[in-house]
Amino acid sequence: MKNHFHLMVRVKEAHEFDREKLLSERGWLKVPNASRQFSNLFNSYAQHFNANTQRTGSLFERPFHRKVVADDSYFTRLIFYIHNNPVKHGVTGDLTTYLYSSYQSHLSTKPTLLMREAVLTWFNGRQEYIRFHQEMGNQDFDNVFTHPVSGRRP
Repeated sequence: MKNHFHLMVRVKEAHEFDREKLLSERGWLKVPNASRQFSNLFNSYAQHFNANTQRTGSLFERPFHRKVVADDSYFTRLIFYIHNNPVKHGVTGDLTTYLYSSYQSHLSTKPTLLMREAVLTWFNGRQEYIRFHQEMGNQDFDNVFTHPVSGRRP
């Protein structure tokens, strides 16, 4: 996509962090802030991109948006929404062959930092993962992608 991308990121709860690694030299806990970390990532990328293309100024039009996914059904549909987004925007005709998607990474056996097994287990295995994507591809998008809490599309 030319002007946006989608990520699904699991943010750890405070109790999941290793307290020893979070203790600062002064003795207090430095709990990571996901918003700050993404801001740093996007700013670093923009600086690098600008330096390599001899341009200045903001690279991103607006700050990123994040939504809490607290509903199992929405979580499942959101995975498809992310994978299908390049099809929706006319970048590719087939989500299964799009190179910049996690769809093929979930099915691959190559090393990855993705939580591949957790995703495939969520779908009850590879075949169900594939079947789900095929079935979702045949549905009406306006009825499939509303957020259960807000009623808005992601």
